[in-house]
Amino acid sequence: FGKKGLDLLIQAYKKVSSRIKYPLFLAGHGIDESKVRALIAKLHLQKRVFVLGPTYGDKKLSVLSKALFLAYPSRHDDVPLVALEAIASGLPLVAFDIPELSW
Repeated sequence: FGKKGLDLLIQAYKKVSSRIKYPLFLAGHGIDESKVRALIAKLHLQKRVFVLGPTYGDKKLSVLSKALFLAYPSRHDDVPLVALEAIASGLPLVAFDIPELSW
C-alpha cells in the first residue's frame, strides 16, 4: 500500500471518476490486498475500480492490449519492470518522478 502508492492512485481516481467514463483496473497481488479493497469500498468505487489479482502471461497481454495507459504510482522501487512492460506494449506510462524511472 505505502510503497506501491495504490492509496494515492485510488484517491486520485476518486477525484476524477465522475468526469471520466473509464474504469480503473488494478493488476497484481500482495499482502495489502485487503487494504486496497477496503479503500475502494470506503470511497464507494466498487463499480468503477476492479482488482484483477495476479496477471501473468496471456491474461497480462490481454489487459495491456485493452489499456489506454499504464499508471505506476509507486513512491520508490528497485527495478521497475513495469516501465519496460509499458514501453513494450506501446502504452504511455504515468508515474511519479522517482530516480528509478529517470532514464
